[in-house]
Amino acid sequence: PALFLLASLGMMGNAMVTEPRKTGVTFAIILAGVPVYFLWQRFGRPAR
Repeated sequence: PALFLLASLGMMGNAMVTEPRKTGVTFAIILAGVPVYFLWQRFGRPAR
């Protein structure tokens, strides 16, 4: 797990340095989905 975390952070850091605008837009889209997820969990259909 630690190796995966380090590799992921390295790739994210590289993307932020080489293409900050595209990376920022991508993170914004991902973060915009977080409230949607929680609303879906709260008001979605109940589990069986």
